[in-house]
Amino acid sequence: MSIVGSARPADAAIQATARTIRACGSLTYVHDVKMAEALLTEKAQDDQIVIDALATALGALAHGDLTHRIVATFPATAESLKVSYNESIANLQATLVNVSAASSEVRNASGEITQSAQSLAHGASDQAAQLADVSARRVRMPPRAKRGWRI
Repeated sequence: MSIVGSARPADAAIQATARTIRACGSLTYVHDVKMAEALLTEKAQDDQIVIDALATALGALAHGDLTHRIVATFPATAESLKVSYNESIANLQATLVNVSAASSEVRNASGEITQSAQSLAHGASDQAAQLADVSARRVRMPPRAKRGWRI
């Protein structure tokens, strides 16, 4: 009987230990679920920061604002996206400044060409008037004065 009697408390201890292990396993599972939920919540918040900053930046770009830059702190996984956007907008802004400068140079050159063409036309008009005046005087000259002239 002592063997049977001692076996029962040992069985009870094993069963109690098994219940404790199951309870701890359940607590570990609950803890793991809570940690996963916390990580998902943090990731969703980080994603929302990125989405909001990009939406604001693209809205500014859509309205022609090339000076807007993303300054929000992005999570490490999205930092390259912020850098790429800011560099792209800076390059676009520099390109448009260069196009504007080239356009001004073309406009100035066009003005100079127009002015030169008008000056040339005025000079040609003056020469035509002088030639007409000389021709009219020649017509009125006596015939013997015309002998040495070649027109």
